[in-house]
Amino acid sequence: MASIKERDNNSGDASITDVARRARVSVGTVSRVINQHPKVDPVLRRRVQIASRQLGFVPRLQHKCIALITGRRNPSLPIGYVSVMTSLVAQYLADSRYAVELIDLENLELLYEAHTQGAIGVVFDDRLVEAMKIPKLPIMTINAPLVEHGIHSVRADHYQQGVLAADHLIRRGHKAIGLLCVQVNEWGASERIRGFRASMAAAGLEIDPSWIQSTLAQKPYDTLSRWTSRGVSAILNFSEDASFEVLHILSNILKLRIGQDISVISLEDMPIYQYLTPPQTTVYQPLAELARLAVKTMLELCDGKSNDHQVIDLRLPTQLIERDSLATLSS
Repeated sequence: MASIKERDNNSGDASITDVARRARVSVGTVSRVINQHPKVDPVLRRRVQIASRQLGFVPRLQHKCIALITGRRNPSLPIGYVSVMTSLVAQYLADSRYAVELIDLENLELLYEAHTQGAIGVVFDDRLVEAMKIPKLPIMTINAPLVEHGIHSVRADHYQQGVLAADHLIRRGHKAIGLLCVQVNEWGASERIRGFRASMAAAGLEIDPSWIQSTLAQKPYDTLSRWTSRGVSAILNFSEDASFEVLHILSNILKLRIGQDISVISLEDMPIYQYLTPPQTTVYQPLAELARLAVKTMLELCDGKSNDHQVIDLRLPTQLIERDSLATLSS
């Protein structure tokens, strides 16, 4: 096992002895914690971790590391939002010579390790707020703003996505529009629903409560068959986990011609959408730019170039890309 010298740290200001003194433990205990020895009392381990962070002690043996906190991932959808964003952030960090440590939301205690210089959350869960207890740990979220808790944020304008999609369908004569999402109470979904409601209200159109559905709460087939039998003419296909299932059900089970019998706007502009029959109209967010800005801002926070006490909240615009999955209804 590698040994740690008394002043073997990046900053040169704090030493292993300083950490031991602050944590009220022996130098040997600090060394065992740093080297992740399994037989250390959990209470002592936490004291050492907190003291290390308070003093800014980072062993030279460790690489500069940013934790990437992830939550819900769908293994059947490897090109989904979380997978794409995780890959983009990891690549930008690697380009800046930072190591990446993937941490599941259930294991936030790993953030106490002193080598973790910052944390970026690609997760839709308020439990991330618990990490605010960790001293000297900049935290940033992507598309799940927790600014009110003092956590930095970069996000796409999800409200605008709902407005863009709904307005586009309303201009084409659609009045009965269904919206599918994974969970209605997630930040992204609730913002898109808010934009959808605003557009419908501005057009003087009422929304049947059954037109907003979660694919976790009800099977997509049940929702789609009910909607189409009751006159829904267009669908905001905003359930990432079930997006391709929705297209399959409409075309191959319900035997509807997308772009003629039913109109569909899908979420994100994954390359495969332009090769489907018909090519899908989409609303998308600039994923690569979100990842780049998140990494740039996080590294500036870690390097002291940005004031960690001034909460950063960056919002990027989104866009609608029109293809052939929409019909225009006669008035």
